Amino acid sequence: MSFMKPQVYKGTYFEVDTTEGLQVVPTDVIGRTMNVHVEALLNYLEGRPLDDEQMCEVQEGWLARMSAPGYLDCTPWSAHASESDAHQFLEQQYGSDEAPEEAQGDRAVDETRPS
Repeated sequence: MSFMKPQVYKGTYFEVDTTEGLQVVPTDVIGRTMNVHVEALLNYLEGRPLDDEQMCEVQEGWLARMSAPGYLDCTPWSAHASESDAHQFLEQQYGSDEAPEEAQGDRAVDETRPS
């Protein structure tokens, strides 16, 4: 997935158990910051909610997904307790696009050094 880049940020979200598994919907995607009925999230879920009467509570944590900048391609969101957990999940789930140092050779640039 070399064209996909990780997106990780701390934010609020809703979790819904669906026929496709547990799904995460960031609150900023739907513009709601208070608890909502699951019906308000239907357009953002891949599966059908297991409980059609569920009230979804706002939760806070680290949200993570892979996204293709400039395109609509992205993976589903996932929620994590820490930033390192989020990055570790993305690397385990989708692999790392980081080239090994020895393979980068002279192309490696130290961005902390002034030119």
